[in-house]
Amino acid sequence: PPSSTLFPYTTLFRSASKCIERTKERQRALDLIDTGNMINSWYVGNVKQKGNSTEVTVGNPVEYAIYVELGHSQQPGRYVPAIRKRLVNSWVEGGFMFTISLDELERALPTRFKEQFDMFIKSMGV
Repeated sequence: PPSSTLFPYTTLFRSASKCIERTKERQRALDLIDTGNMINSWYVGNVKQKGNSTEVTVGNPVEYAIYVELGHSQQPGRYVPAIRKRLVNSWVEGGFMFTISLDELERALPTRFKEQFDMFIKSMGV
């Protein structure tokens, strides 16, 4: 396709990729890594046109990722052999690393699109 039709796709894909990188940075900073399975499973899907919208899927297919992200309840007093401890709290706060990164992306995207569009128009000599 001509470059005029690619700029929204590349801008959205790069922005989504940046969102995932920020998510991983936050996950590392919060020390929410055990086996590495979750941090290595974040992905950016293909950018697709749906009607008048352009969409990209980002996420993590790991079963427990939602609980690390948003938090979860647990049974105090239960012994967990993997950590060799009894659970103390009834609620474990989530890390919200993806939620925060996605909020940042949503705030920055209009500016990024305008910058990319302006560069595209300039490259076309308009």
